[in-house]
Amino acid sequence: MKKCFAAILALIILFALAACTTGEPGTQSPSAQDPAASSTPDTTLEETTEPSVEPETLPTYSVGDTADLGHWTITLDGFELTAEIDGDYSTVFYAEEGAKYGVVSLTVVNNDTSADTFLPLLSLRDDVRATICSGEYTFSATNLLGHSDDMHDKFLNPLMSGSGLVAFQIPDTIADSTDPLTLTITCSGDEISFALR
Repeated sequence: MKKCFAAILALIILFALAACTTGEPGTQSPSAQDPAASSTPDTTLEETTEPSVEPETLPTYSVGDTADLGHWTITLDGFELTAEIDGDYSTVFYAEEGAKYGVVSLTVVNNDTSADTFLPLLSLRDDVRATICSGEYTFSATNLLGHSDDMHDKFLNPLMSGSGLVAFQIPDTIADSTDPLTLTITCSGDEISFALR
């Protein structure tokens, strides 16, 4: 009698499981349907699209503007393109053949509580660096070794200011064109940009 009861119970469980997996009579499970039909997305679900987020654009300053970068306050006093730069003691710095100097005049203030160096010659990632960009081209600053107004390695105590120049050698093809030139100064991952033309 126990064997008969166990067999009937096992059959009831099998029928119950079979009814749960097949769904309504006359319908097939999605795996038994046409494979092309199973890959079709369900059109009853609404597609949710997140609004596109525009990347944050940084303001571009102009000649005469002042901007803060880290603990530095930087003013772009002027910009000129020239083939030569007069130095100290009758020294003249000449641009390479086929190039001109892009000379940027700056005033900087160290707002930190300790002394710091603006545009160190041996810079680390967190130090101030300056480049001039024209389209896809980027030009690094040129150290005018021995020029008293060169801003490289400008050491300033807290709340002190200094003025001077930063020179960049730029090919004549870009210097003589009307393409935009942008001065970009970076420090500790932050940056500011000045439109030079």
